[in-house]
Amino acid sequence: MIRLNPNMLNIIFYFFLFFLNIFFLPYSFPQILNSDTMNFSQSKTWKKYLHYDEKGKDLSRMEADSPFFLSKNGANNAYDELVESIAIFQNPAAFLTKKIGHPVCLFPYRLKLLKKNFPIPDYSHVKCPAYQMWKKNTENESIEIVFASHYLGNPASVMGHTFLKFRSKTNDDYLSLIVGFGADVPESTSTLRYVTHGLMGKFQGAFVEGPYYQKIFEYNNMELRDLWEYKLTLSDDERENLADHLWELKNTSRFRYYFFDRNCSYVLLDVINSIVPQKNFLPKNLIVLPHETLKILKHEDLIESEKYVPSLQTKLKYKFSHLKKTEQFQILDLIKSENLTGHESQEILDVLIDVDLFNSKKKRSKLDHFEINTFAKEVLNARSKYPPTNKKDEDNLVQANYSPLLAHPMHQLRLEEGVLSFGNIDKSYHQLMFSPGVHKFMDKSIGFLPNSNFSFFTTELRNYHQNNSLIIQSFEFFNVSVLNPMQLLMPRPSYALSSAWSRGEYSKNFNAKYYHLNFLVGGSVSPSDLWSFNLYADLEQQYFYEKENKSYHSLWGAKFEFIFENNKIKFYGSQKVQRLLINGNDKNNVYTSTLKFRVYELPKNNSIELGGEHKNYDWQFASSNELRFDYIVNW
Repeated sequence: MIRLNPNMLNIIFYFFLFFLNIFFLPYSFPQILNSDTMNFSQSKTWKKYLHYDEKGKDLSRMEADSPFFLSKNGANNAYDELVESIAIFQNPAAFLTKKIGHPVCLFPYRLKLLKKNFPIPDYSHVKCPAYQMWKKNTENESIEIVFASHYLGNPASVMGHTFLKFRSKTNDDYLSLIVGFGADVPESTSTLRYVTHGLMGKFQGAFVEGPYYQKIFEYNNMELRDLWEYKLTLSDDERENLADHLWELKNTSRFRYYFFDRNCSYVLLDVINSIVPQKNFLPKNLIVLPHETLKILKHEDLIESEKYVPSLQTKLKYKFSHLKKTEQFQILDLIKSENLTGHESQEILDVLIDVDLFNSKKKRSKLDHFEINTFAKEVLNARSKYPPTNKKDEDNLVQANYSPLLAHPMHQLRLEEGVLSFGNIDKSYHQLMFSPGVHKFMDKSIGFLPNSNFSFFTTELRNYHQNNSLIIQSFEFFNVSVLNPMQLLMPRPSYALSSAWSRGEYSKNFNAKYYHLNFLVGGSVSPSDLWSFNLYADLEQQYFYEKENKSYHSLWGAKFEFIFENNKIKFYGSQKVQRLLINGNDKNNVYTSTLKFRVYELPKNNSIELGGEHKNYDWQFASSNELRFDYIVNW
């Protein structure tokens, strides 16, 4: 028997590898293992196609086992993914055994990138009917990114929503194809579950498509949200590449949806970024909101024009507000009596038609058939005697109240100096407040729903001068509110909901802690665009605890507030009266008076605020006072 020592076995093994490399690899995998392959795998074009950052880290949080990655290491190794991609396109036989489709049909944009740099066989004989239908539907004269305004009726839309529209070359614009990204949420999911799962990325993200008219119906008419269309400055090749890459992603990718960062807007921005190799404009913020992505595209000169599409509610408000007072009351009488006198003007009839549409669409959740009542038919017949109104001209009359491109940045830092007293105890402090995503009530309204508020995870760090100790003063989980000015035609409630943990309430012990959940609902009146007056019913539940005492507090009461705002300043005042139930026994009153004054643009995205608050507690025969001065920076 011939025995070979280990060194001899190693020599034979390496000789075999050398023989294989010389005689076989050049024929089976030409030009894969060379410097060109390595260089291209590290290029911006390839990394951005895979949705990596420059260091090779996954940016989109696409799941590693997505069919989009042809290599088992493709989610974190650009070179392996490139080598496997070339091999599959040069010999797709093994890939076809997976029975998920031909790689040419699944990855048209990847094939285009590889053909520019590597020898790839001709696949013109391969038929891809589904992809060809997609190509036909995405043939466009332009691609637009559309912003749907903030909608506080759904936690997913509190900060707005964006989607892409492929403006059709041949069909009416309403038939243009739209593509968006969102969470695949079961219908039975509760609001609390939606928020918690959205924060933790427990929902699957998915690309959705459909005709534009469906979104007009859903957003403009059902949810009463205004739309802004932004035409993107993309070349013909870039528009084709964008459509091809979306085809790849919607059929082969699996994303995790994250409410604050990897959301509808970030993923679409990432897709646009991937087909523009010369730029890299993905944000690195903790929270990425829809209007922030629009401002990024504007900054990169990728937005060419803006078009405002007012909602049914906005148009109805505009038409009604431009009628004479006598005509407004006449419309209210006609709606109540449902009896036309035969002397109504064209303007009154137009408003009546919109009122009927507004009321009927508000009651329906989908596109379906509905009966027109007798009065509506009478109005339509009367309106038919006048010349038809051009819808585009009608939309152009309504001016946008706010543009998302004008909204202030969402990250906010506050530097605060204050003095707090309770009875005969006085303490001064300085405080640092940070919020990763915020539009506070006192912030500049332009770009948002007027006098709205939504903020999350706001943290306040306080240092009292007397003992020089840094403490967490408060942590706000969420704060959402919106004012709906009451109108004769469309009375709608205003509301607010907040939850926070804080220190120093209802006690001379400034370190006492409490958790509260607060809900207000009421009505608002706006005599002009500058003034607003609001009256709420207030319900608050608190859990108050300190070493000597732990208790639940329920508070019921009312709150009145007024607001004045223009481009430079905002003034706010409120008076709140609450009845407090302590430990289920004693009833007491709490009176809270608040004044705030804000000056904007010192310089841009910087502001100062002066505020004061007085509280009187019946049961302690004491009161607290607080004065604050804030310097605020948004970025």
